[in-house]
Amino acid sequence: MREPGVDLTTHHSKSVQLIDPETVDTVITLCAEEVCPVFLGKARRLHWPIPDPASKDPSIPHEEMLTRFRTARDTIRGMLERLAEQEVPSG
Repeated sequence: MREPGVDLTTHHSKSVQLIDPETVDTVITLCAEEVCPVFLGKARRLHWPIPDPASKDPSIPHEEMLTRFRTARDTIRGMLERLAEQEVPSG
């Protein structure tokens, strides 16, 4: 994420159980092969099955791993941009 200028150094993952469902409007799940977490509440749910770029396979070259993460990042960015365009009120 550093490449496009996004600083994630203060971000960390957290369990969905730590999030108050009343504060969430939309939940986007990205799981493709794995089981998606359950999020209770009335939030709109979108599912974008994007393959997990991470792997513990030591035979995958560093450049290939970077490519996998860049592809996932760019796919998510494109989908978020399309979602934002759909939600902009016309007029």
